[in-house]
Amino acid sequence: MRRSTVNHRFRYVFAAAGTAAALALTGCGGGGDGPEAGEQTSEVRVALIANANNLPLLVADANGYFVDEGLEVTLEPVQNLGALAGAMGKQYDLGSSTIADVILQQQQGLDLVIATGVAEESADNPTVGVLVPGDSPIESVEDLEGKTIAAATLGGNLHPSVVNWLIGGGVSADSVTITEIPFPNMADQLANGRVDAVESLEPFRGQLLASGARELVNPLTRISDPVAFVSLMATGEFVENNPDALAKFTSALERAAEFIAEDEVAARAVLSDSTQLPEEVVKSVTLPTYTTSIDPDEVALWAKVLEENGQLQGSASDVDPAKIYPAGKQG
Repeated sequence: MRRSTVNHRFRYVFAAAGTAAALALTGCGGGGDGPEAGEQTSEVRVALIANANNLPLLVADANGYFVDEGLEVTLEPVQNLGALAGAMGKQYDLGSSTIADVILQQQQGLDLVIATGVAEESADNPTVGVLVPGDSPIESVEDLEGKTIAAATLGGNLHPSVVNWLIGGGVSADSVTITEIPFPNMADQLANGRVDAVESLEPFRGQLLASGARELVNPLTRISDPVAFVSLMATGEFVENNPDALAKFTSALERAAEFIAEDEVAARAVLSDSTQLPEEVVKSVTLPTYTTSIDPDEVALWAKVLEENGQLQGSASDVDPAKIYPAGKQG
């Protein structure tokens, strides 16, 4: 499959190495004064993209749920999730991620695990999709042979799920061009014919559908329905040394999810205050289904996806779910 960058495996290698180099150049070593040996932390630094996918974190912060749990949580908005891996355990304790990312990062030798879920994708409440113009002749995966698809990033779980959909549909890998385009710019690129299809998510997916675009597939629910969408990663050391703090953090997220379900108007007000998104976007964006739960079996599913995509070193059976999602072995 032709891409605007190197293949998936090298993409991850360079992202991790580049982050480590950047931290070294800026003098970022350890995370400063932490708790004494055997003492669990009450201070948690979280890196996230401030958007609807992470609304439970924004609500828990705004409503004081973290404080109620005895935690001092700092939410630090970031723009590039690909640069987080090397900063975990140094600048951040928790960071937005996906199961697919953590599997690949562990294969690069990084001590990273999934700490908790945040949001899931389901056919009943979809927030992502592969879209084409309303008048496009493309009707199925087979029609994407020889076409160009826009992807915001080659990491995460959206793009790998799209690649797996293409492979499963028999589309020749060498025939498709993947070009990296930020989500906000995809509509113009699609309208101008510079790309034939886009990998989109809310609020951009909803805006495209409202303008007449058609959705070919939800690639995530093709993997599983429901399926973990947004998670938080941490170093294995942090998870092992701070089980109480992590349990309190998760409890605050669950309380926030309940608040969102019970008072969506107030929750959207938090989203507006925290993100400065336009009012019409805040009112119309489809909110994901929020849950801290992750089915441990999904680790094996994503390992298989990555293997089929040619992204995995070795076979899917070599991936130990308990090492990717330690909390899963307790479920």
